[in-house]
Amino acid sequence: MRALPALACCLAFAACGANDEPSTEPAPPTAGTATVTETVTSPEATPVPTSATPTADPPPAPEVGDTFRSDEVVVRVKKVEVVSGLADETLPDTALEALVRTCVPSGAAPFESTVFDFQAVTKTGLVITPNTLLSGVREPAYQTFGEIQPGRCVEGWVQIFMTPKQSQVVDVIEMIDYSSGSTTASWAL
Repeated sequence: MRALPALACCLAFAACGANDEPSTEPAPPTAGTATVTETVTSPEATPVPTSATPTADPPPAPEVGDTFRSDEVVVRVKKVEVVSGLADETLPDTALEALVRTCVPSGAAPFESTVFDFQAVTKTGLVITPNTLLSGVREPAYQTFGEIQPGRCVEGWVQIFMTPKQSQVVDVIEMIDYSSGSTTASWAL
């Protein structure tokens, strides 16, 4: 009984010559089972890109004072300051204040822009949004709601209340697009 599998294996290999091409005809049934593994390589193989393929680093985030430009809008965060000792007892006593200028190029469509387009982000990823219960905001305050017409600009202070500890770890001011939920631009502090 033990010789039968060995005999079937020998017959299977004896049917193929060393220089034979693979056959396209089905093999006749055999009494034993054989597993054949074939590896094919091409001398002109092209590397397949993978997620490990190195890519260029993204451009650095603009810094405060730099201008973000798109076909729809031109935005510049001109100045950012942390202000402490605010008198309003219902809110934290510290605020990050950003002087923002937003312009719509001539020929572009009107652009909806509000104080809520901006937020502060800490190094740990905590997002802090503006508060509209504003008291003591520097003048001019950035518009709470409104559309900017082509060829026009809006400039004002955006005030974001936070704790003194949060103000020490904020490292980015972002402009967000609420319709898509994505960040339009960010400025490193």
